[in-house]
Amino acid sequence: MSMLRNLRHLRHCWGFFFTWPPSLYLLFSASIAFGTGEMESLDARNSCRQNHNPKMTFAEIPYGSSAYQAECTLRHEVLRVPIGLSLHDEDLSNERDQLHFGLFDEDELVACVIAVVLSPNEAKIRQMAVSPEHQRKGCGRLIIEGLERNLAARGVTHFSMHARRSAVGFYEKLGYSTIGEEFTEVGLPHARMEKSLNAAQAFLEDVP
Repeated sequence: MSMLRNLRHLRHCWGFFFTWPPSLYLLFSASIAFGTGEMESLDARNSCRQNHNPKMTFAEIPYGSSAYQAECTLRHEVLRVPIGLSLHDEDLSNERDQLHFGLFDEDELVACVIAVVLSPNEAKIRQMAVSPEHQRKGCGRLIIEGLERNLAARGVTHFSMHARRSAVGFYEKLGYSTIGEEFTEVGLPHARMEKSLNAAQAFLEDVP
């Protein structure tokens, strides 16, 4: 299992890995060979993204908690205020049955995302938001990858979403593909995007 965890980490850090001096490369290789490199934690993944605070953590947010209130505030400020709408005018009661996740810099919520489980193996991703001061630092990628790992462990292998046109390129880099024609939602052009994990990917996502 240690080897699988190491391989999974290499998937995220491959480019950085080959910038190491030969001495560090050999030391790292030896660590893998003897199964001593434990790199599954979010802290370790952050170590290959120099803009991230190593104390940043991914966690599920309980509906109705103080963290959920912080999530609603972040979604309102990032996703609704710029287009002249208010999240507080929306009926959020159905969110009780949805899964909420957050990326935390110590106690501060810096990114959030929601998953709607549609079937045992399918989920819809919605309302991903990153605080302005943490945008373009890899936090969006971290929280989507965290969501995928969490849901893959529950048996989900297919993900879909309605992505704003401005975010399509971001999701394409994470392996999502556009399906069908563009449409309008909350006054903005959107695209339906989907991603399926193959058996090998799902297994790696489920490595504890």
